[in-house]
Amino acid sequence: MRRISRGIALQSLLCVFGPIPLIAQLQGVVLDPNGTPLVGASVTVWAASTERAHTLTGPRGTFTFSEAQLSAVDGISARAIGYRPLTLRWSRAESALRLTLEPFPAPLPELVASGLKIQCPAADDPEARVLWSRLRTKYDLVPQSVGLNVRMSWIRETTSEKELGSIDESRLSSSPGGAGLHGSTRELGYRFLNDSGYAQTRRDSHGAIRADLGGAYFEWWYPSFQRWQPDHFVEAIFGRLQFLAFGPQVGGLPTILFCSRNHRRPYVSGALLLASDSTIAESAWQFYTDKRRENAGGHAWYLPPGKDGAAPHYLLPAMSVFWRQRGGQKVLYFHESAINHEWIFGPDAEIPRLPSSQTPPGA
Repeated sequence: MRRISRGIALQSLLCVFGPIPLIAQLQGVVLDPNGTPLVGASVTVWAASTERAHTLTGPRGTFTFSEAQLSAVDGISARAIGYRPLTLRWSRAESALRLTLEPFPAPLPELVASGLKIQCPAADDPEARVLWSRLRTKYDLVPQSVGLNVRMSWIRETTSEKELGSIDESRLSSSPGGAGLHGSTRELGYRFLNDSGYAQTRRDSHGAIRADLGGAYFEWWYPSFQRWQPDHFVEAIFGRLQFLAFGPQVGGLPTILFCSRNHRRPYVSGALLLASDSTIAESAWQFYTDKRRENAGGHAWYLPPGKDGAAPHYLLPAMSVFWRQRGGQKVLYFHESAINHEWIFGPDAEIPRLPSSQTPPGA
Protein backbone atom coordinates (compact mmCIF):
# COMPACT_ATOMS: atom_id res chain seq x y z
CA MET A 1 0.00 0.00 0.00
CA ARG A 2 1.28 3.47 -0.83
CA ARG A 3 1.61 5.64 2.24
CA ILE A 4 2.10 9.41 2.25
CA SER A 5 2.27 11.25 5.59
CA ARG A 6 2.28 15.02 5.30
CA GLY A 7 2.82 17.59 8.05
CA ILE A 8 4.63 15.25 10.46
CA ALA A 9 4.48 16.06 14.15
CA LEU A 10 7.40 18.15 15.42
CA GLN A 11 8.66 15.51 17.81
CA SER A 12 8.87 12.95 14.98
CA LEU A 13 10.83 15.39 12.85
CA LEU A 14 13.30 16.09 15.62
CA CYS A 15 14.21 12.39 15.66
CA VAL A 16 14.99 12.47 11.94
CA PHE A 17 16.41 15.92 11.36
CA GLY A 18 17.37 17.34 14.76
CA PRO A 19 16.27 20.93 15.58
CA ILE A 20 14.52 22.64 12.67
CA PRO A 21 15.73 26.16 11.81
CA LEU A 22 12.96 28.71 12.01
CA ILE A 23 13.18 29.72 8.34
CA ALA A 24 10.87 29.15 5.39
CA GLN A 25 12.05 25.90 3.85
CA LEU A 26 10.90 22.39 3.05
CA GLN A 27 12.41 19.38 4.78
CA GLY A 28 11.51 15.74 4.34
CA VAL A 29 12.55 12.13 4.36
CA VAL A 30 12.13 9.37 1.74
CA LEU A 31 11.56 5.85 3.11
CA ASP A 32 10.70 2.37 1.89
CA PRO A 33 7.56 0.63 3.24
CA ASN A 34 9.56 -0.79 6.19
CA GLY A 35 10.63 2.69 7.27
CA THR A 36 14.19 2.30 6.00
CA PRO A 37 15.65 5.56 4.64
CA LEU A 38 16.30 5.57 0.88
CA VAL A 39 19.72 7.07 0.28
CA GLY A 40 20.36 8.80 -3.04
CA ALA A 41 16.66 9.08 -3.98
CA SER A 42 15.88 11.96 -6.37
CA VAL A 43 13.50 14.64 -5.11
CA THR A 44 12.29 17.42 -7.42
CA VAL A 45 10.05 20.44 -6.81
CA TRP A 46 7.86 21.84 -9.59
CA ALA A 47 6.08 25.07 -10.43
CA ALA A 48 3.29 24.17 -12.84
CA SER A 49 5.09 22.50 -15.78
CA THR A 50 8.65 23.54 -14.89
CA GLU A 51 11.20 21.91 -12.61
CA ARG A 52 12.47 24.46 -10.06
CA ALA A 53 15.04 22.49 -8.08
CA HIS A 54 16.39 18.97 -7.65
CA THR A 55 18.28 17.21 -4.87
CA LEU A 56 19.30 13.74 -3.68
CA THR A 57 18.52 12.32 -0.25
CA GLY A 58 21.41 12.01 2.19
CA PRO A 59 22.59 9.13 4.40
CA ARG A 60 19.42 9.26 6.50
CA GLY A 61 17.10 9.61 3.51
CA THR A 62 16.54 13.30 4.22
CA PHE A 63 16.27 16.25 1.86
CA THR A 64 15.94 20.04 2.17
CA PHE A 65 14.85 22.82 -0.17
CA SER A 66 15.51 26.45 0.68
CA GLU A 67 13.07 29.33 0.50
CA ALA A 68 14.75 30.57 -2.69
CA GLN A 69 14.20 27.19 -4.38
CA LEU A 70 10.49 27.12 -3.51
CA SER A 71 9.35 30.16 -5.49
CA ALA A 72 5.92 29.40 -7.01
CA VAL A 73 6.38 25.66 -6.29
CA ASP A 74 3.16 23.64 -6.14
CA GLY A 75 4.30 20.03 -6.70
CA ILE A 76 6.97 17.57 -5.61
CA SER A 77 8.16 14.25 -7.03
CA ALA A 78 10.41 11.51 -5.62
CA ARG A 79 11.95 8.50 -7.33
CA ALA A 80 14.53 5.80 -6.66
CA ILE A 81 15.71 2.80 -8.70
CA GLY A 82 13.51 -0.20 -7.97
CA TYR A 83 10.65 1.87 -6.53
CA ARG A 84 7.46 3.33 -7.93
CA PRO A 85 7.87 7.10 -8.56
CA LEU A 86 5.64 9.40 -6.54
CA THR A 87 4.27 12.85 -7.38
CA LEU A 88 2.00 14.99 -5.25
CA ARG A 89 0.75 18.51 -4.79
CA TRP A 90 2.51 20.72 -2.22
CA SER A 91 1.60 23.95 -0.43
CA ARG A 92 3.61 26.25 1.81
CA ALA A 93 1.54 25.14 4.79
CA GLU A 94 3.57 21.92 4.71
CA SER A 95 7.14 22.49 5.84
CA ALA A 96 7.87 18.78 6.37
CA LEU A 97 7.08 15.68 4.32
CA ARG A 98 7.48 11.97 4.86
CA LEU A 99 7.42 10.20 1.49
CA THR A 100 7.12 6.40 1.27
CA LEU A 101 8.05 4.76 -2.03
CA GLU A 102 6.65 1.35 -2.84
CA PRO A 103 8.74 -1.36 -4.57
CA PHE A 104 8.23 -1.40 -8.32
CA PRO A 105 8.89 -4.87 -9.77
CA ALA A 106 9.63 -4.70 -13.48
CA PRO A 107 6.41 -5.42 -15.39
CA LEU A 108 5.82 -8.04 -18.03
CA PRO A 109 4.29 -6.69 -21.23
CA GLU A 110 0.84 -7.96 -20.31
CA LEU A 111 1.02 -6.34 -16.88
CA VAL A 112 2.60 -3.09 -18.06
CA ALA A 113 2.86 -1.63 -14.56
CA SER A 114 3.23 -2.96 -11.06
CA GLY A 115 -0.26 -3.47 -9.73
CA LEU A 116 -1.93 -2.08 -12.85
CA LYS A 117 -2.95 -5.29 -14.57
CA ILE A 118 -4.27 -4.77 -18.06
CA GLN A 119 -7.79 -6.08 -18.47
CA CYS A 120 -10.05 -5.24 -21.36
CA PRO A 121 -13.56 -4.14 -20.33
CA ALA A 122 -16.19 -5.11 -22.86
CA ALA A 123 -18.75 -2.54 -21.71
CA ASP A 124 -18.96 0.72 -19.81
CA ASP A 125 -19.37 0.92 -16.06
CA PRO A 126 -21.54 4.06 -15.67
CA GLU A 127 -19.87 4.99 -12.37
CA ALA A 128 -16.40 4.73 -13.90
CA ARG A 129 -17.56 6.92 -16.77
CA VAL A 130 -18.89 9.53 -14.33
CA LEU A 131 -15.62 9.52 -12.35
CA TRP A 132 -13.56 9.98 -15.53
CA SER A 133 -15.85 12.80 -16.68
CA ARG A 134 -15.39 14.56 -13.36
CA LEU A 135 -11.62 14.17 -13.18
CA ARG A 136 -11.06 15.54 -16.67
CA THR A 137 -12.70 18.84 -15.63
CA LYS A 138 -9.70 19.38 -13.32
CA TYR A 139 -7.45 19.74 -16.36
CA ASP A 140 -7.09 22.24 -19.15
CA LEU A 141 -6.70 20.69 -22.59
CA VAL A 142 -3.72 21.41 -24.83
CA PRO A 143 -5.08 22.41 -28.25
CA GLN A 144 -4.19 19.64 -30.66
CA SER A 145 -2.91 22.15 -33.23
CA VAL A 146 -0.46 23.81 -30.80
CA GLY A 147 3.25 23.00 -30.98
CA LEU A 148 5.12 21.85 -27.90
CA ASN A 149 8.65 21.41 -26.62
CA VAL A 150 9.96 19.40 -23.69
CA ARG A 151 13.32 19.60 -21.93
CA MET A 152 14.28 16.12 -20.76
CA SER A 153 16.96 13.64 -19.77
CA TRP A 154 16.43 10.38 -21.61
CA ILE A 155 17.92 7.26 -23.12
CA ARG A 156 16.95 4.82 -25.87
CA GLU A 157 18.46 1.37 -25.55
CA THR A 158 17.90 -2.32 -26.13
CA THR A 159 16.96 -4.25 -23.01
CA SER A 160 15.52 -7.55 -21.88
CA GLU A 161 11.91 -8.23 -20.97
CA LYS A 162 12.66 -8.36 -17.24
CA GLU A 163 13.93 -4.76 -17.31
CA LEU A 164 10.86 -3.24 -18.96
CA GLY A 165 9.42 -0.22 -17.19
CA SER A 166 12.45 0.66 -15.09
CA ILE A 167 14.04 4.12 -14.99
CA ASP A 168 17.72 4.10 -14.08
CA GLU A 169 18.50 7.79 -13.67
CA SER A 170 22.26 7.17 -13.77
CA ARG A 171 21.93 5.95 -17.38
CA LEU A 172 20.03 8.97 -18.67
CA SER A 173 21.73 11.75 -20.61
CA SER A 174 23.76 13.93 -18.25
CA SER A 175 22.75 17.16 -20.01
CA PRO A 176 19.01 17.60 -20.62
CA GLY A 177 18.11 18.13 -24.25
CA GLY A 178 15.04 19.50 -25.98
CA ALA A 179 12.58 17.80 -28.32
CA GLY A 180 9.68 19.52 -30.04
CA LEU A 181 6.82 18.82 -32.44
CA HIS A 182 4.94 21.15 -34.80
CA GLY A 183 1.25 21.60 -34.04
CA SER A 184 0.17 20.44 -37.50
CA THR A 185 1.94 17.09 -36.91
CA ARG A 186 0.31 16.70 -33.49
CA GLU A 187 -3.09 17.43 -34.99
CA LEU A 188 -2.51 14.95 -37.82
CA GLY A 189 -1.63 12.26 -35.28
CA TYR A 190 -4.87 12.80 -33.38
CA ARG A 191 -6.86 12.80 -36.62
CA PHE A 192 -5.33 9.50 -37.71
CA LEU A 193 -5.99 7.99 -34.29
CA ASN A 194 -9.66 8.90 -34.61
CA ASP A 195 -9.98 7.61 -38.19
CA SER A 196 -7.71 4.56 -38.27
CA GLY A 197 -6.95 3.42 -34.74
CA TYR A 198 -4.02 3.26 -32.35
CA ALA A 199 -1.27 2.12 -34.74
CA GLN A 200 -0.24 2.72 -38.34
CA THR A 201 1.82 0.33 -40.44
CA ARG A 202 5.26 1.55 -41.44
CA ARG A 203 5.33 -0.63 -44.56
CA ASP A 204 5.29 1.13 -47.90
CA SER A 205 3.17 0.22 -50.95
CA HIS A 206 5.62 -2.58 -51.79
CA GLY A 207 5.41 -4.12 -48.32
CA ALA A 208 8.88 -2.96 -47.23
CA ILE A 209 9.36 -1.46 -43.77
CA ARG A 210 10.85 2.00 -43.68
CA ALA A 211 13.60 2.76 -41.18
CA ASP A 212 12.85 5.28 -38.47
CA LEU A 213 15.04 8.31 -37.74
CA GLY A 214 17.34 6.15 -35.63
CA GLY A 215 17.82 3.62 -38.41
CA ALA A 216 15.72 0.91 -36.71
CA TYR A 217 13.07 -1.11 -38.54
CA PHE A 218 9.74 -1.45 -36.74
CA GLU A 219 6.42 -2.64 -38.06
CA TRP A 220 4.18 0.02 -36.49
CA TRP A 221 3.90 3.70 -35.65
CA TYR A 222 2.10 4.37 -32.34
CA PRO A 223 0.68 7.52 -30.77
CA SER A 224 3.02 8.99 -28.16
CA PHE A 225 1.06 9.32 -24.93
CA GLN A 226 4.33 9.84 -23.07
CA ARG A 227 5.26 12.91 -25.12
CA TRP A 228 3.39 14.30 -28.13
CA GLN A 229 -0.17 13.52 -26.98
CA PRO A 230 0.46 13.89 -23.21
CA ASP A 231 -3.14 14.70 -22.27
CA HIS A 232 -4.79 12.03 -24.43
CA PHE A 233 -6.32 10.33 -21.38
CA VAL A 234 -8.46 13.38 -20.60
CA GLU A 235 -9.31 14.25 -24.21
CA ALA A 236 -12.90 13.87 -25.38
CA ILE A 237 -11.68 11.56 -28.18
CA PHE A 238 -10.36 9.13 -25.54
CA GLY A 239 -13.78 8.94 -23.91
CA ARG A 240 -15.48 8.33 -27.26
CA LEU A 241 -13.14 5.52 -28.32
CA GLN A 242 -12.88 3.59 -25.03
CA PHE A 243 -14.95 1.46 -22.71
CA LEU A 244 -14.29 2.45 -19.08
CA ALA A 245 -14.60 0.25 -16.00
CA PHE A 246 -13.18 0.01 -12.48
CA GLY A 247 -10.16 -2.18 -11.79
CA PRO A 248 -8.73 -3.38 -8.48
CA GLN A 249 -7.50 -0.69 -6.12
CA VAL A 250 -3.75 -0.10 -5.82
CA GLY A 251 -2.58 1.10 -2.43
CA GLY A 252 -6.16 1.94 -1.54
CA LEU A 253 -6.57 4.17 -4.61
CA PRO A 254 -9.00 3.48 -7.48
CA THR A 255 -8.03 2.47 -10.99
CA ILE A 256 -10.02 3.01 -14.17
CA LEU A 257 -9.50 0.34 -16.84
CA PHE A 258 -9.95 1.26 -20.49
CA CYS A 259 -10.16 -0.66 -23.75
CA SER A 260 -11.01 0.46 -27.27
CA ARG A 261 -14.54 -0.19 -28.46
CA ASN A 262 -13.40 -1.24 -31.94
CA HIS A 263 -11.07 -4.28 -32.12
CA ARG A 264 -11.25 -4.54 -35.91
CA ARG A 265 -8.45 -1.98 -36.15
CA PRO A 266 -5.38 -1.36 -33.95
CA TYR A 267 -6.54 -0.60 -30.42
CA VAL A 268 -5.24 0.19 -26.95
CA SER A 269 -5.98 -1.18 -23.50
CA GLY A 270 -4.70 0.06 -20.18
CA ALA A 271 -5.31 1.52 -16.75
CA LEU A 272 -5.38 4.90 -15.02
CA LEU A 273 -4.34 5.02 -11.37
CA LEU A 274 -5.96 7.94 -9.56
CA ALA A 275 -4.46 10.08 -6.81
CA SER A 276 -6.27 10.86 -3.55
CA ASP A 277 -7.73 14.05 -5.13
CA SER A 278 -9.12 12.00 -8.07
CA THR A 279 -6.60 13.35 -10.56
CA ILE A 280 -4.46 10.94 -12.62
CA ALA A 281 -1.30 9.78 -10.84
CA GLU A 282 -0.19 7.15 -13.38
CA SER A 283 -1.22 5.62 -16.67
CA ALA A 284 -0.21 2.32 -18.23
CA TRP A 285 -1.10 1.09 -21.70
CA GLN A 286 -0.60 -1.71 -24.20
CA PHE A 287 -1.07 -1.49 -27.98
CA TYR A 288 -2.74 -4.30 -29.92
CA THR A 289 -2.35 -4.77 -33.67
CA ASP A 290 -2.69 -7.76 -36.00
CA LYS A 291 -0.58 -10.94 -35.81
CA ARG A 292 2.62 -8.89 -36.16
CA ARG A 293 2.36 -7.57 -32.59
CA GLU A 294 5.39 -5.83 -31.13
CA ASN A 295 4.19 -6.01 -27.50
CA ALA A 296 4.39 -2.23 -27.44
CA GLY A 297 3.33 -0.34 -24.36
CA GLY A 298 4.20 2.39 -21.93
CA HIS A 299 3.86 3.86 -18.48
CA ALA A 300 3.77 7.50 -17.34
CA TRP A 301 3.79 9.23 -13.95
CA TYR A 302 2.15 12.66 -13.88
CA LEU A 303 2.66 16.00 -12.26
CA PRO A 304 -0.25 16.97 -10.00
CA PRO A 305 -2.39 19.82 -11.39
CA GLY A 306 -1.39 23.24 -10.08
CA LYS A 307 -3.06 25.03 -7.22
CA ASP A 308 -6.49 26.57 -7.78
CA GLY A 309 -6.17 29.76 -9.75
CA ALA A 310 -2.83 28.75 -11.27
CA ALA A 311 -2.99 28.07 -15.00
CA PRO A 312 -2.74 26.03 -17.00
CA HIS A 313 -3.62 22.65 -15.47
CA TYR A 314 -2.33 20.28 -18.11
CA LEU A 315 -1.94 16.50 -17.78
CA LEU A 316 1.85 16.23 -18.13
CA PRO A 317 4.20 13.31 -17.43
CA ALA A 318 7.04 14.00 -15.02
CA MET A 319 8.64 10.75 -16.17
CA SER A 320 7.78 7.96 -18.59
CA VAL A 321 8.85 4.76 -20.29
CA PHE A 322 7.92 3.27 -23.65
CA TRP A 323 8.90 -0.09 -25.16
CA ARG A 324 8.32 -2.43 -28.06
CA GLN A 325 9.77 -5.72 -29.23
CA ARG A 326 12.70 -5.53 -31.59
CA GLY A 327 12.11 -7.17 -35.00
CA GLY A 328 10.36 -10.29 -33.73
CA GLN A 329 13.05 -11.03 -31.14
CA LYS A 330 10.97 -12.18 -28.19
CA VAL A 331 13.60 -11.49 -25.55
CA LEU A 332 14.85 -8.08 -26.70
CA TYR A 333 12.99 -4.77 -26.54
CA PHE A 334 13.53 -1.22 -27.70
CA HIS A 335 13.20 0.77 -24.47
CA GLU A 336 12.96 4.52 -23.97
CA SER A 337 12.94 6.13 -20.53
CA ALA A 338 12.74 9.85 -19.81
CA ILE A 339 12.71 12.33 -16.96
CA ASN A 340 11.01 15.55 -18.06
CA HIS A 341 12.20 18.90 -16.68
CA GLU A 342 10.03 21.44 -18.47
CA TRP A 343 7.04 21.52 -20.83
CA ILE A 344 6.46 24.53 -23.09
CA PHE A 345 3.44 25.06 -25.35
CA GLY A 346 3.47 27.65 -28.11
CA PRO A 347 0.67 30.14 -28.76
CA ASP A 348 0.30 28.67 -32.25
CA ALA A 349 1.39 25.69 -34.30
CA GLU A 350 5.09 26.57 -34.28
CA ILE A 351 7.47 24.63 -32.03
CA PRO A 352 8.13 26.92 -29.06
CA ARG A 353 11.74 27.62 -28.13
CA LEU A 354 13.16 26.54 -24.80
CA PRO A 355 14.48 29.49 -22.76
CA SER A 356 18.09 30.04 -23.86
CA SER A 357 19.31 29.92 -20.26
CA GLN A 358 17.97 26.38 -19.95
CA THR A 359 18.93 24.99 -23.35
CA PRO A 360 22.16 23.00 -23.01
CA PRO A 361 24.91 23.29 -25.66
CA GLY A 362 24.20 21.05 -28.62
CA ALA A 363 20.57 20.38 -27.61
